[in-house]
Amino acid sequence: MFYYYILILLFDPLIAEEDLDIPRDDNKKTDDTPENIVIDAKRNIETLLRLFYIRHGFDFYDPNVIQYMTFIGFMRLKELGINLSDDKKAEIRSTTILCAKGMYECGRSMYVGEVVFHMMKDQMDPADQQRLGTFTKMADGHEERKLLIARQVRADWLPPVDIRGMAKGPEEQRLEKLVQSYKGLDVRDRDEVSSDG
Repeated sequence: MFYYYILILLFDPLIAEEDLDIPRDDNKKTDDTPENIVIDAKRNIETLLRLFYIRHGFDFYDPNVIQYMTFIGFMRLKELGINLSDDKKAEIRSTTILCAKGMYECGRSMYVGEVVFHMMKDQMDPADQQRLGTFTKMADGHEERKLLIARQVRADWLPPVDIRGMAKGPEEQRLEKLVQSYKGLDVRDRDEVSSDG
């Protein structure tokens, strides 16, 4: 999976530059365009993730798989907003729901999985949230749990929420800032109040 993950990270930014007037070698195969490399890598990494799920499931802690699920899930969530055929949207939706389900199951043993699950779920449209609910046991009224997670999760980890948007600056994408903006809390102020009180 790591190989395809790196291919996507390396060649995805080059897709926009492909239209520039760059001299090309006419002897080179046309299949080696950045767009084709990224399409193949996305298909292959999704296939490997699905095979991993069929063989092992997502019931245990595996930081590598969590990284790939997060990457693939947010990558596919962005693609749902593009005008695509119904078949392609159904394919993308199934991948997104699989990744969210995996994050939900991993979230039972660690906070980061649960945080990423809620971030994915909140970016889905209501119909997809309902579909996701058929595969997970999401309980309504879990605000206390979200507050606990917001207090506990403090990290400099950069979830790949916006793959191409890192030029804006990675500081806004830090997990701690995302959790704070997600709940509208200032985690440090709450901790100081609770420790003073």
